[in-house]
Amino acid sequence: LAVIGFAAWLAVVGREREDWVVASLGIGLVPIASELTNYYYAVLLGFAVLSHRSPEVGTALLAVSALSWGIMEVLHFYDVGFVGMSLSVVALALFAVLAVSRWRRETS
Repeated sequence: LAVIGFAAWLAVVGREREDWVVASLGIGLVPIASELTNYYYAVLLGFAVLSHRSPEVGTALLAVSALSWGIMEVLHFYDVGFVGMSLSVVALALFAVLAVSRWRRETS
């Protein structure tokens, strides 16, 4: 249900957006639909292209990066740390779509 809900929300928000914006937001499906581990988090850098129109998305991306490091540094139980990291990445994906949904409508 979460994957279907996110995909539907993405379709509504992306309806009047440029292709590159929707492609970048589509990266959010990766952590929502699958389990990312280690270096696979590099896919999240695709959100960085949104930061020239939404600086808060870039700030959130940096915050999730720092938070992920901090979680693993403080929590020495990997299972708990990975859950925390996953939740922060899902929150980033949701925040990115929310930020783009607040953009003014684009005219083609």
